[in-house]
Amino acid sequence: MNLTESVIFVKMRQYRYFFLVGLILHLTVIYVIIIQPTSDQLNYIKEQQSEISISRPMFKELQQTQREILNKRSANLDYEYVLEEIKKINRQAKYVPGKFQKIQGIFVFGAYLDHRLQGEPMVRILALQKLKDTDSLVCLFQKDEKYFLTYTEKYEMCENHGKVYGGYMYSCSIPKHFIGHPEQVTLMILTDDEQEETIYHTINLSPLHKRRNITSDSIGVCLAPLYGDIRSSQIIQFMELSKILQATNVFVYKFNVSKNTDILLNYYSADKFVKVIDWSIPENIQDYEIWSKGQLLAIQDCIYSNMNRFKYLLFLDLDEMLIPKTSASWIEMTQELEVADNSRKVAAYSFKSSFFDPKYQSNLDQSIQFLQLRERTVSTSEVRSKVIIRPERVFEVGIHHLSRSLDDAYTSVSVDQSMALIHHYRPCVSNFDQTMECYPTITDSSIEIFATELKEQVTKTQQIMAKVYNHFQNVTYFKNE
Repeated sequence: MNLTESVIFVKMRQYRYFFLVGLILHLTVIYVIIIQPTSDQLNYIKEQQSEISISRPMFKELQQTQREILNKRSANLDYEYVLEEIKKINRQAKYVPGKFQKIQGIFVFGAYLDHRLQGEPMVRILALQKLKDTDSLVCLFQKDEKYFLTYTEKYEMCENHGKVYGGYMYSCSIPKHFIGHPEQVTLMILTDDEQEETIYHTINLSPLHKRRNITSDSIGVCLAPLYGDIRSSQIIQFMELSKILQATNVFVYKFNVSKNTDILLNYYSADKFVKVIDWSIPENIQDYEIWSKGQLLAIQDCIYSNMNRFKYLLFLDLDEMLIPKTSASWIEMTQELEVADNSRKVAAYSFKSSFFDPKYQSNLDQSIQFLQLRERTVSTSEVRSKVIIRPERVFEVGIHHLSRSLDDAYTSVSVDQSMALIHHYRPCVSNFDQTMECYPTITDSSIEIFATELKEQVTKTQQIMAKVYNHFQNVTYFKNE
């Protein structure tokens, strides 16, 4: 390389150096003026990123397949994805209170705001879906212009009995960055089918009522769903004896009943003693595909809808009655139980049952079935037991037992039959109960102390309803029922 070539090479290196320096300065100016976010923008981005952080499921019951779905989809749930998905909410279906709402393959009945766990507010969601379905739900909360997204914890209820469809409880935590109490939650599906279009449902949250000074004179009765042909006399005797035993309210889940039954329930609703909840299973679900008209879901709704409204909730069928043996009412009975046990640790009291077979009508002078049947099995059933609960201490109740308390410190106490017993007015069965014996039987007249008042109240109600039914041209009301 000669001198001239060397000079040219040096100058080219200098020009290239100055070009690169100039380019860097130019890009820096563009970034500072145009691209760089302001401090406010940076703070907003940080807030948004924290607000949409995903809460991971914690329940031990969460299946491995569910975890795999969450891991598979969580990568897509970044901020931009969430904002795009939120825009679709305008196309969501309208929520109809008291009805199952279909979100792809999951049918949601209700959502409840739960503040019972200190510092961990939750939303509890009652749902119905196929037992083999691994899909889950995601909760989306909105506060002003901000959005909060959390996964749900999926819990299968205790008594689905291997049917096609079963009850589930979904729980999603309310993000710590959410200020105040949400009034609604928007639900969307979490599925391993990435081709399926996302559908949204916004549901009003029912708050679990703030705890007040609940006295011992508040007992709610939750009835299993009513359906089919029901003798009106059976409803009247149940309601009137419940009043005598000092029930505060009875909650009736009405599935499919006759016009006469409907009018009778309206009569009891008029004085606020009975609250009727319309109960219907989604049309595409056949009766054989679900256990007992979805009774398990109705039970949980009765608990969560009445949390902290009552000190106690009692669960019965229409052909059952809890008869105290040493007290004159359910109120006195619970007071005795509280003295006998460490009530601070009790979530439920469990009562054994005994069968009063209708073929043994030992008191034919009576027209009321509760008073006619006095012969019961000597043997009592713990399998067909029923419970009275402290609802604020309960997570889930089965048809015959406390399934899960809110905290492991709470227990279920079995009540001796000398104190109270479930009278089950039906033929004796020993299925699934190896200790139950249908013979021998004994005479049990413990209901006699309520007989006089019960006859008076039943007669009074029958007279009133006879006039009501005559008005509706149903003159055969009592003769045939």
